[in-house]
Amino acid sequence: MRCPCGCGDIIELLVIAEAKPRWDVGADRERRPTLSPSVWRKTGCRSHFWVRRGRVQWCD
Repeated sequence: MRCPCGCGDIIELLVIAEAKPRWDVGADRERRPTLSPSVWRKTGCRSHFWVRRGRVQWCD
């Protein structure tokens, strides 16, 4: 996915069971994605956010 901050970087998240760290991906009835846990970029733009029901929620 592209970073939602607008920096243009591509973020790759591991979702396979054997991976560490690993993210869970789900969808609601309207097929809007949810990621868990949050995404926290330690380099680059340093964005920290959740994806819940297809929306980006920024962490303070």
